Amino acid sequence: MTDASTTDAGRLARPPGPSSNRSDWGRTTQPEAYTGSVRRAAEIRLILALVLAAGLAAACSWPEQETVYPLPSAPITIKLATQAGASSTACPPNDLAPVKVDWDATHRGLSMGGEKLIWPRGFAARLLPSGWLEILAPNGTVVARDGDTIKLGGADYMHVCRVQSVEY
Repeated sequence: MTDASTTDAGRLARPPGPSSNRSDWGRTTQPEAYTGSVRRAAEIRLILALVLAAGLAAACSWPEQETVYPLPSAPITIKLATQAGASSTACPPNDLAPVKVDWDATHRGLSMGGEKLIWPRGFAARLLPSGWLEILAPNGTVVARDGDTIKLGGADYMHVCRVQSVEY
């Protein structure tokens, strides 16, 4: 004998119970306000998901452009570590190992062959519009450019008193 509430496959054909009214099928006993707020929350989640997807698609398709800054039209002064005052002692005849002047444009730093160097008083550096660096003596003479190997003299690299065989 088959129950009237199941089909041949054994699935529920209608809700069990005395009611045979088809308009009651699938209804819940939830209050109308609750189902409306659940539906509204689902709609809001769907809208937020669509907005997020659209924003992500827009961000991924946005063309990447690097900012290009023009080169300066005049030299830029670069600060060098220099000795505080003129030395009262004579410059020692010691020749120090030559060092190579390297300007690191990416990090905007000056490397002197890995040595910490204190230049004689009055020395300066400037970055040219071409991107090259020049080291200037107190009188404005260029004593070295980026990539040059220079000869130094003095007690040590912290007390340099001779650059390119000229005493300062």
